[in-house]
Amino acid sequence: MEQKPVKIFSSGKTPRLAYIAEIILHDILGLSWEIITDKRKIGKNPVINYTDGNIPDSIKISPDALLFEHGIRPVDIEASEFMGVPFFFKSSPDSDLPFDIFAASFYLVSRYEEYRECRNSSAGQFKASDSVACRCGFLEISIVEIWSKMLAKALAARFYSMTFKPGDFRTIASFNINDPFSGHGRNILGNIAGLFRDIAGRKAQENVTVEEHGAISGVVDYFTSITEKYGTDSMFFFPVGNQSKHDKGPSWKNADYRKVICNLHHNHPAGIYSSADASLSPGSAAKEIFRMKKITGKDVIINRFNPSHLIMPASYRQISALGIREDHSMGYDDHPGFRAGISRPFLFYDLYEEQITRLQIYPFQLTDHALRDSMGQGVQNAKSVIKGIIREVRRAGGIFVSVWNDDSFFHESATDLIKEIFEFTLGIQDQ
Repeated sequence: MEQKPVKIFSSGKTPRLAYIAEIILHDILGLSWEIITDKRKIGKNPVINYTDGNIPDSIKISPDALLFEHGIRPVDIEASEFMGVPFFFKSSPDSDLPFDIFAASFYLVSRYEEYRECRNSSAGQFKASDSVACRCGFLEISIVEIWSKMLAKALAARFYSMTFKPGDFRTIASFNINDPFSGHGRNILGNIAGLFRDIAGRKAQENVTVEEHGAISGVVDYFTSITEKYGTDSMFFFPVGNQSKHDKGPSWKNADYRKVICNLHHNHPAGIYSSADASLSPGSAAKEIFRMKKITGKDVIINRFNPSHLIMPASYRQISALGIREDHSMGYDDHPGFRAGISRPFLFYDLYEEQITRLQIYPFQLTDHALRDSMGQGVQNAKSVIKGIIREVRRAGGIFVSVWNDDSFFHESATDLIKEIFEFTLGIQDQ
């Protein structure tokens, strides 16, 4: 027998409530649902009572005002714990959950807190330490999925025939090709030993030699060979912006660089690694998308910003308007964890326009840069951090996404260590 949809009884139908209900009930739990404002439409369906009133035989969640508002306001977050799980937006004593799961999840997934923090910034710089997740001690757990399972448990206890979809854990290793012609790759790539020459002073790197082309081929070959060895899906991101103090990539006009992008684009998902200027300027973003399309001959739909340059909501609004359909910037470069509190893709919600967009956000949990402090305390410490993050994503049934920068593999003193950590990360995923 087909499972009946969950009816959410609410005082109003708002895009915020619809957005987060889709993520929690459909995307995570696998349920169909409907928001209703008339009790006569409840029927014999499972009911979530999202009001302060009472409905017999329902799951009650006393609502916070957040999902019925417009725009942004200061929000004071006071975290508590229930059965060892942190939460905020405390609910009424007669609620079946001690907090408003819809409002709390919306606050995290929409990145509500970043709108206020970043709106006056010229360079983003929203760090892990700025987040409520870090301050309240749940940055390293996929809290939205944990909360969703708490809701599932309450629903199953009240409506015995309910079933929920299982998690679908998988992994993606993604690579930022920041500095493909660096002269320090010889130790990790045996097939290009002795072939590099110094190009630091060469204007825009437009005349890179065949020997230097071997460098980027070797880097990409190394990454692809290891992902294939462990059966890990992979993605690559290439910069095509102008050089600046934030962006040091090669010229997009370089023939060898263009050839590598095209070759890789045939066999692997590849996207644009947008510059710092593109995160702020629609003109720069449009120019870089045009360049990448000219190189590949295909529409550009995949994007990544440096996480420290991501500015909410400006960065997302402009790339969405330019036809980008996937963004892979949602994470922290200074700490492992769950920036949006979730480990699976979700649509970008524009809080200024109060609408759900078509831009799909793919969060990541781990970067090689974020592991530097852990590696400084020893290889085993870094491996412990990696295991913990993977365990959380597996428990959530989400996608474990790791980010690796090619320039991390060029420092001779760190080569063996970063290789060990990289291969350990890909190897441990299937255990």
